[in-house]
Amino acid sequence: MGSSRAVVAGFVAIAAIGCGIAVGCTLLAPFDDEAAPKDDDVVQPLGDDGVAPAESSTGDDAPASGDDDASAVQDVTPAEDVVVDADAETCTGRPEGFNWNTADPLARCCDGGATLVKTNQNCGVCGVRCDVGAGQQCGTQNGHYMCRGCSASTQCWAGCCSTTYSPHNCTPNSPCANGTCSDALCAQAGGPTAKCMTQANGSNYCAYP
Repeated sequence: MGSSRAVVAGFVAIAAIGCGIAVGCTLLAPFDDEAAPKDDDVVQPLGDDGVAPAESSTGDDAPASGDDDASAVQDVTPAEDVVVDADAETCTGRPEGFNWNTADPLARCCDGGATLVKTNQNCGVCGVRCDVGAGQQCGTQNGHYMCRGCSASTQCWAGCCSTTYSPHNCTPNSPCANGTCSDALCAQAGGPTAKCMTQANGSNYCAYP
């Protein structure tokens, strides 16, 4: 019996020694096997929304500063009067309404200058002025220039606003109510060669025949 107890005690001692050795092994094992981050694996801090900030772009498609609105709006409103860059003596000594370029019937001498009679200052003939403030513009009806867009006869250069067509037209009619074409009104504005012209489906107008 005594020898049996000694044998058991021996086994217990050996087991205890083995357990101690095992414990010692666990103590010698590294407590953290996660490696430190490398220099090329730096973690970016998250923003307030929990998303990492996007990388800034320096590519060629990035808009240049100040170039996002390169095209400025230009004023394309035509001048009130077209003065042609012609020789200074083109209209010297010429009568009002003289055709200084026979290839263009609108090329006329107005107030001593070479102009084209298709503007708000010289519409159809010299001196016929359209009241822009009243909504008039020099335009064509059947290819003939006249002041268009009148709303009252008192606004028209000849004192007559014809309402037969739309837009309404300033016409050289005298008396206005009769629709009688008046050469005198056209000549008074555009010179001695200006005449009042009639048309089948349009208002009367001034022109140089």
